[in-house]
Amino acid sequence: MVRNNRPAVVTEIGIKSRVFQRLQGLCAFNTTPTPDELKKFDKEETQIRSGTYTGSIHRSSFFQVFVRKAGKGETGESFEFQKINHYFAVTGSRPVDQYNFLRFVHPQDLPPTELEFKFVPIPGSELRSLGPDEEIIRLSAAVSDQDQEPLRLAAEVPGLGRFGIVVAGTRTKKSQLQTNKEFVRKPKTTLEPGGRTIPQNVVRSIVLPQDTQGDVITAEAIERQVNISNDDRIEGGKNGAFFHTIFGSCDNDPINEGGEKTKQTREVLSSDGRRWMAVKWTVRKTRLSDTHYAHVSNGVNFTWAFISCEVVGSSDGYQVGDIVDFKRGSGATSGSSSAYPTDGSNPFVPNHPSGITMTFQASVTRSLTLTGVRLQSAERKRITTKFLVIPATNK
Repeated sequence: MVRNNRPAVVTEIGIKSRVFQRLQGLCAFNTTPTPDELKKFDKEETQIRSGTYTGSIHRSSFFQVFVRKAGKGETGESFEFQKINHYFAVTGSRPVDQYNFLRFVHPQDLPPTELEFKFVPIPGSELRSLGPDEEIIRLSAAVSDQDQEPLRLAAEVPGLGRFGIVVAGTRTKKSQLQTNKEFVRKPKTTLEPGGRTIPQNVVRSIVLPQDTQGDVITAEAIERQVNISNDDRIEGGKNGAFFHTIFGSCDNDPINEGGEKTKQTREVLSSDGRRWMAVKWTVRKTRLSDTHYAHVSNGVNFTWAFISCEVVGSSDGYQVGDIVDFKRGSGATSGSSSAYPTDGSNPFVPNHPSGITMTFQASVTRSLTLTGVRLQSAERKRITTKFLVIPATNK
């Protein structure tokens, strides 16, 4: 903001600017091969590498000037700023100061008056709406010899009159200041019919992606059939190993014997993660028999006994008769696919009477109306449970 401190007929404003752009290790676009050259290099099996550029390049700072009378009007309110209809720019390529001036000759029919001038920078979003042939006044106090004569402009300002403007600079177009040569190589211009008007409103046409017609088949219900593991000779401990991984230590859980717990898990059933099923498990805290190997050898007193499993949600593509494995341990469908640990953290894995190390476990269930979906659980032993899928049809 610049204000006259006394009534005047001419106002001259000096401008100090430091305008440049610094590039550090940017791709040297002007040396990048063209698509045709890339095709040729590819046929010749030639490897290429683009270079980088570090240095200062040209940058332009754009602004406009607004003016109003200083002080307040008859209503006691400040006068409104009015725009001087010219775009100005300062261009530089080095981190050094530039000095320019703008001389405003006040309207002849306006008596000596105190004025306020406001310099407003123009953002890139506004510049984009201007046409490539929009006139820009580029300030340059160091013009060449043939341009030593100052540039004289005129501008009609509402409520004030016609201002004369004198600057040291040149007339140019936006297109000449728009692109840096460091960013392009062999550019091509394609002209297409169109306009540069700014839309007043936007109306939704369609929603993407659009709905696809047809049935979406998802799993609705499953029923357990049997527990399996990585070796058919492993007969006991599979259920305990599976649900210990899901619910944690049954001995350390504060719930009373016979109490029930539920927990929901998300089982990923394909390598790309697109086939999945969310299952809610219900188990009961049950005391192990005195002869159970986990009680005798590992000091475990309780286990989680399976009660039921419900399908909370699933991806589509399930059909009646599908078999799905829900695993824990090696190849687990819960996300962690490492084998059951041997450090005793899962008390149903070590000291198995079969002498075989369990690497995974799964629980197999059976549907009353469908073929089963197989579940798996795993530690150092392998366990799987089969379930039947009841698809729900959503139109």
